[in-house]
Amino acid sequence: MADRRSLSWSEKERLPIERFMIGQYVTVHGDVISHVNISHVMVEDGGEYSCAAENRAGKTSHSARLNIYGLPYIRLIPKVTAVAGHTLYLKCPVAGYPIEEIHWERGGRELPEDMRQKVQSDGTLEIKEVQKSLDSGVYTCWARNKQGHSARRSGEVAVIVPPKLNPFHSSILSLNVGDRASITCSVIKGDIPLTITWRKDGRPIDPTQRMSVTQVDQYNSILLIENLSADHTGNYSCVVRNTAAETEGHQSLLVNGNCIVPNPDSRSSFFFLVSFPSFPTLTLSLFGCHVAFSVVPHYYYYFYYYYYYNFFYYNFHQHHHQYYFFYQPPYLPPNIEPFSFQDGLAEGMRTRTVCGVSKGDPPLTLKWLKDGDPLLSTLLGANVSTLDQYSSLLNIPSLSAAHSGDYTCVASNPAAEVKFTASLQVKVALARSGFAADHQ
Repeated sequence: MADRRSLSWSEKERLPIERFMIGQYVTVHGDVISHVNISHVMVEDGGEYSCAAENRAGKTSHSARLNIYGLPYIRLIPKVTAVAGHTLYLKCPVAGYPIEEIHWERGGRELPEDMRQKVQSDGTLEIKEVQKSLDSGVYTCWARNKQGHSARRSGEVAVIVPPKLNPFHSSILSLNVGDRASITCSVIKGDIPLTITWRKDGRPIDPTQRMSVTQVDQYNSILLIENLSADHTGNYSCVVRNTAAETEGHQSLLVNGNCIVPNPDSRSSFFFLVSFPSFPTLTLSLFGCHVAFSVVPHYYYYFYYYYYYNFFYYNFHQHHHQYYFFYQPPYLPPNIEPFSFQDGLAEGMRTRTVCGVSKGDPPLTLKWLKDGDPLLSTLLGANVSTLDQYSSLLNIPSLSAAHSGDYTCVASNPAAEVKFTASLQVKVALARSGFAADHQ
């Protein structure tokens, strides 16, 4: 394959390096083959092994059990951290073969003991909707063979409660230039230690933005803006995380600015200037009226209203300082992860590469070009498939000289169109020519 890949092996614990050797090689067709060799096999080497493969397009894995004849043996059960409200799966790391039965105990009582608990056919203990008060503690796995030989091992389960925020009072906070604004973030549930941070429009708070953060205690944080200006308008997020999870609370702040309104020059239209920070998409609602507008660079937006003069004139004189505006955050332009084709490709071989967009807001459109023209897969024998909304796979199962050239992936969304190009060189075998000599 042309794209970078990695393969890794794991047993439910780390592999003992001194007796385990992992190797891999690449076939002439670009396939990666990986294998693990075990020397001086012991009973405790039995268990479930997993091979994981990963590249820019994604990750996959496969697991299989290795059985080694011998008495039951249970390896060390590491401490497990479970998230409250989620489902917990506890595997018994048993070796030895054959094993007749596997049981679980907690506090001297055999499980399951309620409807949330279930022991699966392979001995895995499943606990649904984990609760800290009920499910924290020491669990014991017990395995036995037909001859009555048994082994047991215990491990601790700690249940962590994820953070939960007290909802903000309103989704939109509308204030005026010069006002003072404060937003309080309160964590009403969740295990410590907690980390509380603030973001504006998805980015960490900048000290130059003239706002301060006060950590009242480990559960409460206050964002304070002493003197509001138009550039404080935006979407503020309180981000709380602990070892279990991360959660966010959102508060939109709208700062009403000042309108500079010239006299209307006709009875059918009205033109005025509003000063706001630069947003690519802005919808203004004045007295519930629809607005047609265009965006001008920097900090000014020009709005053109289509209303009868008398109606608008009345509203202008009575309410020209009372207006609200809402904005849609800018689209993030796409960014294509660099890709390439494998070196040393020859006729008859196959290749594939993935165009992956690491950044950029949907909707995204992905397409391929060859030497600057749209890729005609039917003529080239190339297959293009969509892996997900952020990735496109180009696959050529049998290379020929015609496949040599520059391949360009084009990613576009409402913000921008970006391109990345990689060259494919196909080596062509030279044909031998025979020459007949004339003999006198």
